[in-house]
Amino acid sequence: MEVMPARHVAAPAHFDPAVKKPTNPHSYKNQFRYVEDEEAIEMFFSNHTEGGEKPYMNQLSAIKRRERVVFELKLDDLFAPKTPMHHERFQQLPQRIETAVSSYVEHISRVIDRLLSQLPEPPQDAYEKDTFDFLVEKDAERQRQQGADAVSGVPVQFKRRYRVVIRPATLSKKWRQVRELTADCIGKLTVLCGMCVTASPVKPKIQVASFICDRCNECVYQEVVGSKYSPLSACPSEICKANRNTGNLFFEPRASKFTEYQELRVQELPQFVPKGCVPRSTKVVLEGGAAGKASPGSTIYVTGVMLPDPKTGHAALRASAATRTFYYGYEIDLSKKAYADLLDSDASDKVGYVRSIMDDGGMVEKLIRSVAPEIYGLEDVKKVLACQLVGGVNLNREDGMKLRGDINVCLMGDPGVAKSQLLKWMAHICPRSVFTTGKGSSGVGLTASVSIDEHTKEAILEGGALVLADKGVCCIDEFDKMDENDRTAIHEVMEQQTINIAKGGIITTLNARTSILAAANPKFGRWKSRKTPTQNINLPASLLSRFDILWLLLDKPSDTRDQMLAKHITTVHMGEVGEDVSDAYGLQTEDAMFDKTFIRQFISYAKTINPELEPSVIPSIQNLYCEMRSNEQGQDATTYTTPRTLLAILRMSQALARLRLSSTVTESDVREAARLMSKSKESILESVYEPGMRTREGPVAQIFELFKLERQRTKEPTMRLADVQDKLARKKLTEEHLESCLERYESTGVFVVNRVRGSPVSITWV
Repeated sequence: MEVMPARHVAAPAHFDPAVKKPTNPHSYKNQFRYVEDEEAIEMFFSNHTEGGEKPYMNQLSAIKRRERVVFELKLDDLFAPKTPMHHERFQQLPQRIETAVSSYVEHISRVIDRLLSQLPEPPQDAYEKDTFDFLVEKDAERQRQQGADAVSGVPVQFKRRYRVVIRPATLSKKWRQVRELTADCIGKLTVLCGMCVTASPVKPKIQVASFICDRCNECVYQEVVGSKYSPLSACPSEICKANRNTGNLFFEPRASKFTEYQELRVQELPQFVPKGCVPRSTKVVLEGGAAGKASPGSTIYVTGVMLPDPKTGHAALRASAATRTFYYGYEIDLSKKAYADLLDSDASDKVGYVRSIMDDGGMVEKLIRSVAPEIYGLEDVKKVLACQLVGGVNLNREDGMKLRGDINVCLMGDPGVAKSQLLKWMAHICPRSVFTTGKGSSGVGLTASVSIDEHTKEAILEGGALVLADKGVCCIDEFDKMDENDRTAIHEVMEQQTINIAKGGIITTLNARTSILAAANPKFGRWKSRKTPTQNINLPASLLSRFDILWLLLDKPSDTRDQMLAKHITTVHMGEVGEDVSDAYGLQTEDAMFDKTFIRQFISYAKTINPELEPSVIPSIQNLYCEMRSNEQGQDATTYTTPRTLLAILRMSQALARLRLSSTVTESDVREAARLMSKSKESILESVYEPGMRTREGPVAQIFELFKLERQRTKEPTMRLADVQDKLARKKLTEEHLESCLERYESTGVFVVNRVRGSPVSITWV
């Protein structure tokens, strides 16, 4: 048999054969001396003081009493001058922890275990003992019987009732986007910022598997590292080895330790995605108390580390050099994505201060001026949008009936009237909002989709735009470009504010408590005054009735208005909008606008108020609704006044009361709501009945419309004029009008007139 020669490997640089260890001062082994760092960390935990107290020892005492489950280490404390570390190596400890955080978490846990063992035991009735306490006490008794040389037989995870969270230093605490997680970030402590788009269910993950041998009755423990493991099948105890009779192991779930496990899909925030680029996303793994905090649609800050995710098993044989990665999160912090989170003592003080120096009318007017200040005019529209931000009061009765308080608004008009700009401002000011377009959205993208879980292979739901905008505003631009099938998906959301799903074996109901703000163009691109409002709007009545406000914005030439608009736009480009002196609270109170932070705080404060109707207001609301219904009798149903309109009046009145920070809805609120409702309808009616403009189509156009309707009905290329003769007579259209229509459209090549002797006159469409 041929013997292969021994393979010699060249010694690395700075290698001393006598010492048998590298002498390079910059080597990895010399850089990370974990034993010395453990001593330094233990010294720091024991001696660090703040305000006469030892915060880290207080944390350990609370963990010992089972009152705390998180041990938080702030690396900024290691830079403090009062830190009892003066050696140069100790001063670099925060950088070393950030560079190799995964390894240091285990070493910090060992330090915590030693310090916990030195603390006095709490009273017997301080906490309720569980299975792990029983196993640890049993093992400690066994060690006392065996003597000082006995080794602990239970895993250290049974004794650890905490998880370590390391907060980065201020100098390196700047959060990163997904595309900023490069190869240099692997293994380093970072803070990831993004929007959670998918959250898997929180499931138990095994940390320590316990088995019972059927031969020796010994309990065998197997520590699980990673996401996959192979359970033990043969008993490794000394009794079975001595008897040379290996027993079978049976899994014991009560003696096994599990932890919470959740996977998130975090995507870049829309405002940080470069133009022309696709938003990037990454998988985030959370364990323990960090799991279950995030929900789809919320902006989160994850403190953790990016780690490689190599393939295992047979797939590892064909693994590529390009390694997959995932982000392991130690702690997760939610950005303030709900109005309730913005409401604090500082917000209440600011609102109270503004309320004390301004009357209700002045405060509301200034708030309306602060809505999209870069857009000129549109005061009533901005007031409606302010009402949409605060909303009405949700009614939940004991019998199960629910009435929404969110206000739905549709802005329709000519191009260039700042519809999209208003939607952008609303999406930016609302803490929980989603901006989408009609062509870029599908029914599944708006509601929910079904995907397959990577680990369990189960069908899971991924929330769409309406679900992500729960308790917020969903802004849909180019609403008229959306397909009819996709548009019907939001009917249930606009009224019931729920999404019923029956897909992939999943039958459930998702909450979509959102306000819809839609912007649409007329059917013909621009509003045609010669067409009826129904022909211009081109939206079904079932959808229009779900909008509380339908406002038409027209681009009408006006010398005075155009001059003011041009002056306002140039002022905006000079950056002079909203600039004024600030007072002690940082609020601009003279002739300027509120900043966006205060607007959010004001809205959060107003949403806590639930205004009630005064008894004297109820007859006014009833008479107003009956008057609106009676005014539409005999007219074209342009605005579709339905019983939903009555609820819209109530919601608008409650929103106006909230803007005044009032707990009652007064007569003035109802009158103002009625004025805004009528103003929105006047914008539609004025486009048709504007003085000095021909509101009816000419006789030639009317005849041509009859021809088109008849063609749609018969779907034949040839049509006899005798078939429409009765309709022409009812509209009092003469033979002269008919001949003019035939001559005009035959000359343009729309159709050909067939005049054959002995046969009725007909036309053939080209």
